[in-house]
Amino acid sequence: HSSQILHLALAEYRLSITLLRFFILLWLSITTLLRFCILLWLSINFILLWLSINILRFCILLWLSITLLRFFILLWLRITLHRFFILLWPSITLLRFIISCFG
Repeated sequence: HSSQILHLALAEYRLSITLLRFFILLWLSITTLLRFCILLWLSINFILLWLSINILRFCILLWLSITLLRFFILLWLRITLHRFFILLWPSITLLRFIISCFG
C-alpha cells in the first residue's frame, strides 16, 4: 500500500518536473522569439534609416552639384559674353562712326 503511494508520488513528481521543464522551455522559446522579432524590427529600422540618410545625402549632393554646375555655367557665359562684347565693341564704335560720317 505504501509502495503504491510512493510510486504515485514519484510519478506526480516526475510529471510536475516535466511540466515545469515544458513551461520553462516554452517561456524561453517565446522570449527568444520576442527578442528575435525586436532585433529584426530594429535592424529593419536601422536599414531604413541608413537608406533614407543615404537618399537624403544623395539628394543634397545632387542639388549641390546642380547648383555648382549652374553657377559655373553662368560664370562661363558671363566671362564669354563679356569677352565677346569687349572684342565686338570697337567694331560697333567703328560702325557708328561710319554711319555718322555717311548718314
